[in-house]
Amino acid sequence: MSKPATPWIKWFPGDFLHGVSDLEANEGWVYTIVLNLIYDKQAPWPYDPKRLARRCRLRQPVVEECVESLIEYEKLRLVDGCLTNEKAEKVIGKRQEVSGKATAAAEARWQEEKRKDKKNKGGEDADALRTGSEQDAKLEARGQKPEKKKAPAKKPSPPAALKLDGGPDKSPAREAFDLYNELAERIDATKALDLTEARRKSINARLNGRGIDVWKEAIEKVERSLFLCGEAKGRDRRAFKLSLDMMVRPENFQKILEGFYGDDREPGPKDDELDPRDWSPGKWFRVLEIWKVSGSWSDNAGPEPGQPGYLGPPTGDEYGLQ
Repeated sequence: MSKPATPWIKWFPGDFLHGVSDLEANEGWVYTIVLNLIYDKQAPWPYDPKRLARRCRLRQPVVEECVESLIEYEKLRLVDGCLTNEKAEKVIGKRQEVSGKATAAAEARWQEEKRKDKKNKGGEDADALRTGSEQDAKLEARGQKPEKKKAPAKKPSPPAALKLDGGPDKSPAREAFDLYNELAERIDATKALDLTEARRKSINARLNGRGIDVWKEAIEKVERSLFLCGEAKGRDRRAFKLSLDMMVRPENFQKILEGFYGDDREPGPKDDELDPRDWSPGKWFRVLEIWKVSGSWSDNAGPEPGQPGYLGPPTGDEYGLQ
C-alpha cells in the first residue's frame, strides 16, 4: 500500500525570505531541507548527520556546523535526538487537531451504535434475570436455599511504581542529569525537565568506561567558557544558550572536554561549596528526594526536615511531614 501524499502547507515567500535573510547559503539550504523533512513526516525528524548530508549533497562536517548554527539562531530545536521547528509544530498540531475532531465524531457515532445494540440486548438479559429470580423463589418455598453465586475474584492492586525521575534512581545517568540541571540554574542555561530513555542512553554513552568524573570535568569546562555560559554575545549573533541535548552530542561533548569553546570565564562557587541556605532549588530537591526514599540525609545539609534548625525549603505532606 502506497504512502498517502503529504498535505500541502502554507508557505509565505515573504516570511520565509525574511527568516533566512541572515543565513549563509549552506545554512539556508540545510534549513529548507530540514523543514520539508519535518512537514513530510508530520513530526520531528530524527537527526542523523550522515543521512542529512546525503539529502543536502553536502559534506557531513558542513551539515553538522549548519545545524549547530540553526539551533543557535533558534531556527531549529533538537529535542530527544530529533530536529523540530516551532512554527512547523503549530501547523502540524493544528492539522492533527482538525483530524482528531473528525476521528472523535466517527468514534461518537460508533459508540452510539454500540449503545443502541446493548440496549436491545438488555431486554434479553432482564428476562434471564427474572427467570433466575423465579427459580430462587421456588426453591425457598420448598425449604431449600438457592445456590449463591460466587463473586468474581478481585484482582490485587498492582504495587505503586517508583518513578525514575523522582529520586529513587541513583544511577550515574540520573546523577549526571541532576548535575546538569544544577549547572543550568547557575549559568541560566535551558533546564532539562525529564530524564527520557533517549537522554539516559546518550548520557551513558558519554560516561561509558570513564564514569561520572568525566561528566563533572565537562561541567567544569562549561563553567569556564564565556560562550557556553551565554556571556559572549557577538555583534551579529544572539547569546548562546546551552541545553542538555546539545551537551550530550558526541562531537559537542568531546569539544567541551578538549576546551574548544574557551577557558575565559571565572566560574562561581558550586552548591556544595555554599552555605545550605544558598543552595539552588535543584540541589535541595535532589537531597530531599534521596532522604524521602532511602532515609539517608546529607551531612552538609544541616538538620533533617522536622528538626530544629532545618535550613531547607518547606517540605509539607509530600515528604511525610504533617
